[in-house]
Amino acid sequence: MKNCWSISTTVRNPERIKGFLRILKTLEGRPFDTDTQVEFQILLIQHRLYKPSILTKAQNRLLSDVEKKISYETASIIFHSQNYEDPPMRGRNSVAPLNKMGFCVAKQRFGAVTITTLGNYFLNDDYEMNDLFLKYFLKWQLPNPIEPHFSKKANFAVKPFVATLHLVDCVNNICKQHGYNSIGISKEEFSRFVPTLIHYKDIEKQAINLVNLRHNKVVKRYVDSNLLVQRSIPELTNTLSDYGDNAIRYFRFTGFITIRGDGYYIDLEPRRSVEIDMLLKADNASPLNFSDYFEYLNYLNDLSKPELPWETKQYLKIIANDLHSDIQESESKLTSCKQLIPDLNVLRVDDLELNSLKEYTNYLRTHRKLLDNLVLKVDLLDVVKIEQCIKELKNINRLSGKPSIELERLLTLALHALDDAVDVCPNYPVGDDNKPTFTAPANKPDIECVYRSFYSICEVTMLTGSRQWHNEGYSVPRHLRDYEEKFPEKEAYCLFVAPKIHRDTAETFWNANKHGYIGKRQKIVPISISQTTTILECLLKLRKLNKSFTHVDLLNLYNEIIEVQNIVDNSEAWICEIPSTIANWTKSLLDRY
Repeated sequence: MKNCWSISTTVRNPERIKGFLRILKTLEGRPFDTDTQVEFQILLIQHRLYKPSILTKAQNRLLSDVEKKISYETASIIFHSQNYEDPPMRGRNSVAPLNKMGFCVAKQRFGAVTITTLGNYFLNDDYEMNDLFLKYFLKWQLPNPIEPHFSKKANFAVKPFVATLHLVDCVNNICKQHGYNSIGISKEEFSRFVPTLIHYKDIEKQAINLVNLRHNKVVKRYVDSNLLVQRSIPELTNTLSDYGDNAIRYFRFTGFITIRGDGYYIDLEPRRSVEIDMLLKADNASPLNFSDYFEYLNYLNDLSKPELPWETKQYLKIIANDLHSDIQESESKLTSCKQLIPDLNVLRVDDLELNSLKEYTNYLRTHRKLLDNLVLKVDLLDVVKIEQCIKELKNINRLSGKPSIELERLLTLALHALDDAVDVCPNYPVGDDNKPTFTAPANKPDIECVYRSFYSICEVTMLTGSRQWHNEGYSVPRHLRDYEEKFPEKEAYCLFVAPKIHRDTAETFWNANKHGYIGKRQKIVPISISQTTTILECLLKLRKLNKSFTHVDLLNLYNEIIEVQNIVDNSEAWICEIPSTIANWTKSLLDRY
């Protein structure tokens, strides 16, 4: 689509980029010709990093069963069965985000595949994801020699991320001047006005058009006249929506934007106000000039660039003091559980040199996140918060966020609310606002829970059909086994939550519990979302009676659900008995009082 920019939709989850790069690393030194391009895509299939759309039932089962190895020959058959018009293009499309971010040089005209210094740094894990993405997006500009289709001739002259910050700030300022609420910009407005902002000189004009449209004032034209016909061309609306959603996903990794208004609005992160204000004063989003591909590539690979305007002793002291204030505010909300507050090593910022100040601000941010989680746990003592969690679980498909991410977030809240856990730790990545940006990575449990009497993991999915078993049937027992081996000192359980439990998933868990997974019986507890809300409604009644609920009560429920397997003959009967088991458990708890 002309006159708009996009972050590649080939890899929608930024965390998947590393997997793609690891595979490309195995091809380093090879010419990135058409044969290597095809081989790269086949390797992605072989390592389950890419799943084609046309699959036989057997191929689908194979790709979903992570316990089974896929041979290169089988992956090649799957690839060629797609009947692509231009097979090598699939490899070029998959490598494009890696080239774009400066992690590699993988272009046919440049010969051998090379993983850059930045790419190897990314693979070694010795970095902060947020800092790495922030540095990249501060440097990403259009036009640039790596992406020639965003050309100066097509009127591109912008740093998209920096321009986005300017646009949101400008919209907020215009709203303040006219007495409107400053709420950032909605997701729909983001999709319409952010990807179509292709020139830094149009930022103010784009902001005025956005505010006028929001308040039903006459707009003679948008910066991109194509937007005027969005409603009559659904494909255009869908394309911009995809571009906007993907940009939000990636930009949130920087920690500089936040989601507010129940997920409907994108705004500047208030906890980064010093950094954002300094950035907007120092950078008007205009692109730099680069003579060739490698000059721009070297710029992307130079981690000392760009110089961050707030990384001076003067401004880092301000940031550190602001973080201290945030920490004190959080601690003031935790008076009822002072014993849980982690110790803070307070340093005199006036005594610190520049590098020590940088390390100290990072330390303070980490400490603040720990306190944020404690505050969240305390907030969930409030019955109103529990009622809200129940309501959102019941209406999960109507929430503004992606249902899979929302389910992980809501189950984290539910587990915080349910009991006196020592720790409830979700593995989804979060922004500076402590809200999830994506689901947990595939190699970890979704949520890890530490209790005084036992350990537990929680796995969630929004899948309901056979894909539920394909995706979760083997990964759940494997994650639980890894957790059992990591923490052998206590019994380990797995709570599995889905809209409903598929019969094949139930059969797999039945066998893991009754007969064992790799030689040892497990304790997997599968329940539906509606059954989860039933448990929370029991908790709500207890809270309203000012009665306690402990992790032992939760443990009793887990054991009762597992014990049902001893009195029924098969997995279907087991799943059918779980609702009545939960009902009897809730009755016994309420009868206790």
